[in-house]
Amino acid sequence: MPFSRRGFLPSIFIRKDSDNIQHFLNSEGSISQAAWFELGSSSSLSTRIKAMKQLESIVKSRRLQISTVEALYHETKDLYEMDEARESFLKTFITLTEYQLDQLGLAMRDTFFSLIRSMGLSDLSLEWFIALSMNGDKVTGFEYDFMNLQLSWLREVLDLHTMGHRHAVRVLQLIQQTIKTNAGFITNSEIDDVVHNVCFRICRKADHLTYECLLLLEIILKHGRIPDTKLLVLITTLCSIMNEEKWGPTAWNIMRDLLESHYGHNVIKLILDLLRSSANCPKIQVLVGAIYCVHTALWSRQFFYQHIDNLRCHPSVALRSMLPAMEAGPQVVNEVLIAVWRLLSANGKNLQQLSWHCILQLLKQALRLCEQMLWKEKINEQRSRVHHLLSVIENLYHDGDYAGSPEVLFSLIESCIDERPVPSVIALFDYRVSCLDPFTSNWLHTLQQLVQKHLQDNHPVAVREKAVSVLHTVYMKYHWLHERAIITDFLCPVLKGCIHENNAKIQYQMLNVLFDVAKTVSLRESEASDLFLMVMEIASSFLALDLSTAEVFENMEIVAGGVCEILAERFSDLRSAHLYYIIHILCEHLHSHYQHGFVREIGCEIRERIFSALLNLICNPPSEQMVWIGEFGDVNNVRICRAGGNTNGNFEWKEICAIVTKAIEEELWFPVIKIILQRLCRIVEVRDLIFTAGAENIKELKNAIIALYNKRSTLISDADLAVTSSHKGEVDLPKYICPLFSRLINYYHDESICKIMVDCVSFVPTGCQQAIMACDLAVQVLPDGMAPLARQLIACLAGLQPSAVLAIPVIELASDCSSVPEFYQFFEIKHFKFVIDILAPYTSVHRYNTFIVAAAFHSLMRWYTKMPDAIKSTICNYVINQIEEEARTCVPNVIDAKEHSDERHSSDFETSSTATFSFGSVSRKDTIKNENASLRDELAEETIKALKTFMKHSKIRDAVLPQAMPNTKLVERWSNHWVINDIVISVTNFTENPSSGANKTIETNTSEENSSIYTLSVEIPNFERRRRHQSAIHRPNEKYVVPYHSTLDDLCTVAKYETKKNHVPIVTWIQVVVRHIFGKNSWYMRSLKDFPDDFGAADNFCGVDEGVSILKLFASDNKAMQILVGDKNKILRSLRNIDRISSLELHTVGVVYIARGQTKESEILGNVYGSARYASFLRLLGDPISLEDCPGGLSAGVCGTFTYVYTDEISKTVFHVATLMPKSELDPLCNGKKKFIGNDFVSVVYNDSGSPYVLGTISGKFAHVALEVVPQDNEHLLVTVHSRKEIALWLAISRAFLPDQQAAILVRKLILRAQLSVNVWRREEEEKGLPYIGLVVERLRAIRALALHATSIVS
Repeated sequence: MPFSRRGFLPSIFIRKDSDNIQHFLNSEGSISQAAWFELGSSSSLSTRIKAMKQLESIVKSRRLQISTVEALYHETKDLYEMDEARESFLKTFITLTEYQLDQLGLAMRDTFFSLIRSMGLSDLSLEWFIALSMNGDKVTGFEYDFMNLQLSWLREVLDLHTMGHRHAVRVLQLIQQTIKTNAGFITNSEIDDVVHNVCFRICRKADHLTYECLLLLEIILKHGRIPDTKLLVLITTLCSIMNEEKWGPTAWNIMRDLLESHYGHNVIKLILDLLRSSANCPKIQVLVGAIYCVHTALWSRQFFYQHIDNLRCHPSVALRSMLPAMEAGPQVVNEVLIAVWRLLSANGKNLQQLSWHCILQLLKQALRLCEQMLWKEKINEQRSRVHHLLSVIENLYHDGDYAGSPEVLFSLIESCIDERPVPSVIALFDYRVSCLDPFTSNWLHTLQQLVQKHLQDNHPVAVREKAVSVLHTVYMKYHWLHERAIITDFLCPVLKGCIHENNAKIQYQMLNVLFDVAKTVSLRESEASDLFLMVMEIASSFLALDLSTAEVFENMEIVAGGVCEILAERFSDLRSAHLYYIIHILCEHLHSHYQHGFVREIGCEIRERIFSALLNLICNPPSEQMVWIGEFGDVNNVRICRAGGNTNGNFEWKEICAIVTKAIEEELWFPVIKIILQRLCRIVEVRDLIFTAGAENIKELKNAIIALYNKRSTLISDADLAVTSSHKGEVDLPKYICPLFSRLINYYHDESICKIMVDCVSFVPTGCQQAIMACDLAVQVLPDGMAPLARQLIACLAGLQPSAVLAIPVIELASDCSSVPEFYQFFEIKHFKFVIDILAPYTSVHRYNTFIVAAAFHSLMRWYTKMPDAIKSTICNYVINQIEEEARTCVPNVIDAKEHSDERHSSDFETSSTATFSFGSVSRKDTIKNENASLRDELAEETIKALKTFMKHSKIRDAVLPQAMPNTKLVERWSNHWVINDIVISVTNFTENPSSGANKTIETNTSEENSSIYTLSVEIPNFERRRRHQSAIHRPNEKYVVPYHSTLDDLCTVAKYETKKNHVPIVTWIQVVVRHIFGKNSWYMRSLKDFPDDFGAADNFCGVDEGVSILKLFASDNKAMQILVGDKNKILRSLRNIDRISSLELHTVGVVYIARGQTKESEILGNVYGSARYASFLRLLGDPISLEDCPGGLSAGVCGTFTYVYTDEISKTVFHVATLMPKSELDPLCNGKKKFIGNDFVSVVYNDSGSPYVLGTISGKFAHVALEVVPQDNEHLLVTVHSRKEIALWLAISRAFLPDQQAAILVRKLILRAQLSVNVWRREEEEKGLPYIGLVVERLRAIRALALHATSIVS
């Protein structure tokens, strides 16, 4: 080798030895003869050793020949035998083998292997074998012997007695590599020995070698073949360390490979056999690992442990094998439970019945072992796992995914029910209940025991609640088939325990079940024992508990409320016995309250509920059947009638009356008193009912109510609890007691009641509306009792501060008092002034709405007519001053409205006589709309003007037929019209028609209108106003057309004349017609009867304006204005429009009668007669009047022969009585009657049907108000107002209980109020016109509209 290739030698050898090495080099692949000499046996041992070291260096870089290698071995092999030289020999040949491996022949390799085998396991032998076999990759020359060497080494390093062999890891890794590359040369027996030794070591001792051993087994499995004889050993070994955290994953990988191999099913079989023979397995870890392998391989869904798809093993097979293994220890049980959990997680919804059976067996075995074995440290964990699995199975059962036996499952749950969670106990309870067959005998007894068992106090609240719900469920499900048995054998025995139940929540639920049963149980009377009463007896026993303990009240309100609900919901079906029993238990409970002194806030809610229920019971007067006043309408009970009279009923109000009287006497809590007083108002309207309690008891009740007012200071309310007693406020008792007193005065003419009602008027500074309305009714019912208190009442009203809240009640009271002479018969002027003080503030259009102003205006007019004539002038001035003063305090410019109006009229005086104009107030109306303040000022001025005019006339003239003209033929010559101070004066000149021979000297009219000269049309009377419905238009009666007898103010003549002055003797007639806002007056004046001596001397006779002379009689202030003669037809039309507006408030009101059972419109309108009492009521409403003279639009014959009319000081009411109108066979729907009644805004309904009337029963868009009149007894009527909500806001009295005569009077008053409210509302909301105050103001507006087109008279 060239020297350059050996340049690294100096780094190995010291410099002084470099020259010695050179002699080793000879030719390529050999060494020198000197080197051979030094290596030979002839040289000394030190020389040979030195030479060996030099040779070791040379072979690393020099390639030797095969023969040279062999020669070197033979030359130096004796050194191996020498202890001093053996190491050097081995190192040299290890290096030579490593670097000259390719130059070793087969013989030499075999020689080296034999030498290595003889050396045993040492560092050098191991290193030499690794070099010789290239780390186990190449075993050429000793293929069939190398495994024996490695087995010997393996046994040595894995020997249990050897503590930590230093070559163990290297040997195991060498064997791994050798088997990996040379498995074909390894026999089964050798593999068998390897597996046996490795498994033995793993099983006996787990240390740092365990991992390498596992890798060796894995390599054997992958590159070799596991002998069948060692398969169980391998499985056992792997299972023993499967659950070790350090080696478990590796062991599972091996097991997974084993299971995925062709050994898979055989391995599973062996594992399951191992589990079955668990008694022979000394190590629990093996069983645990085996179970782990089974469930991981078959059922695992984890990412790293996916189950093996090619394995086919039914869960029932694997689970059954685990059963015997569970007795080995808690670890096995735990792993079994994990296996079950994985199975349920992976395939729980798809398991078959056999699998479920095995699972439940395992769980049952686990529970049994937990009870029997002494596994104290593990028992809680195992029990927890078992119960968790049971919960999982229960969830699957509830979801419908459980295919096993429910009985087995719930039997298992029942065996450990004390440890199960509440939902599981409830599920077991549900299952046991569902298993009961209602068609088997004794099922109710079993169910009762089951429910009572779960209702015991030792069970959780949720379980007890479930038991209560089962009561309800079973009843609702089966009561149609087994009602009696369920109630008597099941429900009642269980629910009786609710009385002694300590848990308020459970008691509450049991009570709910009780009342649900009571609301649905049958009420058949044919049964031997009444089921309803059986159920109610439980409630009765609860209400009868001693109230001295506070705990009783916790659910007492529920019981009382439940009984009241039953009374309300089942009232229509109750029998007498049922109703009496409910009333009795409620009254007894109330008595118990008062016996224990509960008169304040304690138990007040219970008393409120009970009194509300008891006092909702009334009877229907027409049928005498008992009625429940429900929230959504009255409910009748056809089986129960009141006692007494000609009825067959036996219901008496005595027991209720007694407890009500006691409550009024002793109760201090005002909310309870309020409920009683509110409910009593309607009950006392039924005399026949309340007097079934006995006259003495009712009198005691009346006295108790009076005493209640006197002790009102002792009453307390919620507000009083928050303040000290020194600051205690007074309750608003008058608000509730006065309406009751207004009913009681129909039975008792007690002056003390009247005194209380008057005192209550000013009970609070703002006034009491209910007291005012009660006084209103008292004045009408008991005038003699109210007369002594009249002046006090008026003084109280005058002392109240005017307000919108009190306006309507005060005005109604004042108006109604004016119609009772007894009330004001002892009034002095100051009392009348009090009346003015009361009403005048409400005439302010700036403070109050139009209805209040109109109502106050009408009330003032009524009162003025009742005042003595001697004081009218004083009162007139006082009224005007009060109204103007009130107006002045509101808006200063109101008092100047009159001057503003006069100036407006003065400005009209300058209007040219040739100016064209249109009548009406359209332009003026638009101006008022744009200026609301001006509208109010105008309205105030109009109201004051109308009132002044009324007080000047003191009355309103009713419309009468015009006076006939003289019995002669007259010809109109001219007609002029003037307006003076809102009065229209018409002066018309007529001449008598001369004989036919004088036609040459008399102006004649040759036009076609001659015939109209003598045939004069009569004015259409006031009442002939156009109807609101097209079907209701009537032509005027022919009786008002009077040929040759013209009316006094005939303004319809339209004949034109061509005059020619002839001095002929004629007789002239002057007709003067005066139209003002409260009527019309007319006179005749004849100018000349005989020829005078100087006839014809005056040339200008015909030029004298007689009208001016007459006009001066009326116009002392010279402010008269003449209406321009432009379009005569327009003037006449305007005058007729004024005459159409009645000076009286004219109303048409429908009256219908409803017989028993009638509900349809055609049935009601088809009645042609009513009851005798109805006929008597009609006569009380008004006076009969023939239809020949009726102003209500009724035609004689077609609409009957007469009707009823009522006229008072300022109004007239015409009644359209349906029963007085004939019924035509051609009109079955009675549209002829509906034409009148359906178009009336207000109707009176006399209701004998026994059912409440509903507004709109008689359809029509104009039906705004219906006044229902219902006979309550033989002497009293109940008047109820049904109206649209927009009208109801303006009516104070909406319900009244009065004797017949007073009821009729009140109905007339309600008609006027309702009609006024409708007129006001329609004008503002529908017609959008000027505010409606009354027809007199409408006439005033029409007159002023006409005056807009007049011009001032120049004197």
